[in-house]
Amino acid sequence: MASAKSCPSADRKWSVRFHVAAGIVLVLGGTVFAPLPAVAQQTDSRIPPWQRRPTAQTVQTSPSAPIRVSTAVAANSTPQEVALPRVQQAGSRERQVSHTTFADSPMVTQGAPEEVYYEGEPSMAGLPSMAGPGPGSCQDCGVSGGGMFGDGYWGGGDCYGGGAVVPWWGFAPGRLWVRGESLLWWTEGASLPPLVTTSPRGTDQADAGVLPDADILFGGDSVNGGSRSGGRISFGLRPNGCSPWGIETSYMRLGSETTWYSGEGEEGRPILARPFNFIWDNDPDNELGTENAPASHLISFADDTGTLFEGSIGIEAATTFQGFELLMRRRVADWCTGGFDFVAGWRYWRLDDDLFIHENIDRLQDPAANIRTADVFRAENRFNGGELGFVAETQWCRWSFGALLKVAIGSTNSEVTIDGQTVVDEEATQHYGFLALPSNIGVYQDDAFAMVPEFGLNVGYDLTCHLRMTFGYTLVYWGQVARAGDQVSLDLTIPTDEGEQLGLARPDFPFAKTDFWAQGMNFGLEYRF
Repeated sequence: MASAKSCPSADRKWSVRFHVAAGIVLVLGGTVFAPLPAVAQQTDSRIPPWQRRPTAQTVQTSPSAPIRVSTAVAANSTPQEVALPRVQQAGSRERQVSHTTFADSPMVTQGAPEEVYYEGEPSMAGLPSMAGPGPGSCQDCGVSGGGMFGDGYWGGGDCYGGGAVVPWWGFAPGRLWVRGESLLWWTEGASLPPLVTTSPRGTDQADAGVLPDADILFGGDSVNGGSRSGGRISFGLRPNGCSPWGIETSYMRLGSETTWYSGEGEEGRPILARPFNFIWDNDPDNELGTENAPASHLISFADDTGTLFEGSIGIEAATTFQGFELLMRRRVADWCTGGFDFVAGWRYWRLDDDLFIHENIDRLQDPAANIRTADVFRAENRFNGGELGFVAETQWCRWSFGALLKVAIGSTNSEVTIDGQTVVDEEATQHYGFLALPSNIGVYQDDAFAMVPEFGLNVGYDLTCHLRMTFGYTLVYWGQVARAGDQVSLDLTIPTDEGEQLGLARPDFPFAKTDFWAQGMNFGLEYRF
C-alpha cells in the first residue's frame, strides 16, 4: 500500500516565513543598537591572581559618570571592572581607549585620579605574599624544597613556597625547628701538683720519695685535657619574612672527664710516698721567720731491715662542663638566600672540678696501726649574665652555611670546698686529712666580673624538605675560674695529735684563679616543622 505524504497548509507556510524574517530583523537590530560587546570568559579560579596573564581592558569615557574599565580577560584570568575618574578635554566627544594592563593592578591614567577602587573579585595586590621566588630567581636549583626559612629560597621547589597559607599564629612552615647534636669536644686540662712519688729500693728512709730526686708517679702536670663526648639539644622559632622576631633555647653538657690513679707498695716498687714541704718554726715568737724543708709522707717503705709501711693510694680527678641559654632573635638584614639576626638573652655556664685522694696505710712497727686518710677538694663555678651577638645564615640549593659570634657579660660565682678526715684503727677520727688541714679546711666563695665569648661555624645539608644534617665547630672561652688542683698547697705544718698546728698554720688557702676553654665538633640532625 502506498503511503500518503502530509504537506503543510498554505497558512502554515506563511507562518514559518514570518518567524524567520522576524528573527533576522531582531538579530540585525541587536547588532546595530546593542552596546559594546563583552567577551565571555571562562575563569580557572584555581590559578592564583599573581600568576595570571596580562589582560586587555577597554576604557569607555562618559561625560556624566566615572570611567568603567570592563576587563576582557584571557582564558586564565578573572573579569574585573575598575571605576576610574572621567578623563575628557573641553569640547571633545566621548572616546574609547584600549590598552593592556594587569588585572590586579590599578591602571595609571593622565593626571592623579581622585578615586580608584576595585569591583568584583578581591585582588591580592598590596598584600604580602608567602610565595618564594619563582624559577630562575635567586637560586633555582630545580630541587623540591622550601629553602632555609621555608620561604622558597631554593627557587623552583615547592615544599613551602607557591602561595602557602600562613596560620593565624604566624608559624610559617619551616620556622619551628628542633636540633639534636652529638659533641666531640676538648677542654683545658686541670693542673695538679706532684701527688705521688717513688724512689729506688735501698734509698734511705729520710730521702725516700723526697723531691727533687724522687720520681713522680702522678701529678706535676695537667689532667682531663683530652677529648670527651657530650650532647646538645636546641629548639626555637626562626625569624623570616612572616615575622622578624624569633626565639631559641639550648642546653649542652659534656660527659664527666675523669682521671684515676691507684698505687700500692709491692715487691718491685717498695717505696710509695706523698711529697710536701715541711714548714717549721725556728723561733716560737716568729722573730726569725720560717724555713721550708722538702719531705715526704711514706705510704709504703721497705729496706734491708724489713718492711715498715704497707699501703695504697687512690686518686680521682673529675671535670664536668655544661651550659644553658635562652635567646630572642631579631632579623636585621635580609638577602636573597638568607639573613642576618641580632640575638640577645640570658646565658648560664657551669664548670665543676673535683679532686679526691684516699690512702690506706698499715704501720707495722712502733706502734702498729691502721691509718686511713681522705682529702677532698671541690671547685664549682657558675656564670650568669646577659648575652648579645649575631647569627648569619645563607642557603645554596641543599647546602646551608651559618656563623655566630656571641658574648655573655655577667658574674662568675666560684665556690671551693676543702675537707678531710683521718681514721686510726677504726676508732679515733680527726676532721682533717693530709693536704686538707685545719688551716685550709672550709667553704670559700668569690664573685668576679666575667665575659664569656662563643664562636661557631655550621654547615648543613637538607636530606628532605624538613630534615637537615648539620656539622659545626664551637669555641668557648671563660676566664677567671677556680680549678680544684690549683687550690692544693704542698706547704704543710703537721698538726699534733690534738689537731693543733704549731707556728705558722700551713697550708693556707690561695683561692687561685685560671682560664678555661672548650672547643670541638658538633654532629647533628635538625627537623623543621
